[in-house]
Amino acid sequence: MKKYLIIGASSEMGMAFMQNIPIGEDIHLIAHCRNVSAQFSSVIEDLKGRAKVEVCKADLASGAETKSMIEFAASRFGSPTHILHLPADSFAYARMGSVEWEKIQRNIDIQVRSLFLVMREFLPQMAKSRYGKVAVVISAVTLGAPPKHMTDYVIAKQALLGLVRSAAVEYAGKGVNVNAVSPGMVETKFWSGVDGRLIELNAQNSLMKKNVRVEEVVAALEFLLSDKTDSIAGANLNLSGGGLM
Repeated sequence: MKKYLIIGASSEMGMAFMQNIPIGEDIHLIAHCRNVSAQFSSVIEDLKGRAKVEVCKADLASGAETKSMIEFAASRFGSPTHILHLPADSFAYARMGSVEWEKIQRNIDIQVRSLFLVMREFLPQMAKSRYGKVAVVISAVTLGAPPKHMTDYVIAKQALLGLVRSAAVEYAGKGVNVNAVSPGMVETKFWSGVDGRLIELNAQNSLMKKNVRVEEVVAALEFLLSDKTDSIAGANLNLSGGGLM
């Protein structure tokens, strides 16, 4: 049986990934969310015809709720075989001088602490069974020089990349593959607080004259979580649309 723990499953990427889960596979899936939207509920109901699925609500800004999520997953299926990590805090451009440390800490807690605690709990168990796949969505801000006015976001994403690579090195050769994908701007609700003209300008300035599509990121995640990646560890797939090489 494949046992998926999807953290941030209510995101557009998380829902798109779940909608792609094939019929006929023996799958038990725990879908983490902070809030349950109507769209998320619809995706979950549809998925129940193809997999055993359970929803776990937790605010990852809270260490206690994060630990409760991990305890819930452990009680329901022991250890996952596949971990998909997607969460991120809301985004807004801000000059460094106006950024409070609390905002940086919140980003670190939601993205980095949550993944660290999940890995600390489950990677040793994956190693004992000699099988595990972990895929993490990071960001193209980790490729080359980072953009301006994204201090809290960049700090969290760089820390996330460091955690992915540290885990990949420690568990390489133990049947556990830890990898990441770093997309450029993906047109999702994550950017809802950003002027639409900036989003369009980003597309025009890219080599491919477009922003990244959700389904392109999902395809990369499906690959990283597949058995085709047994010789890949610590990779950070570049989905910047050719803008960063």
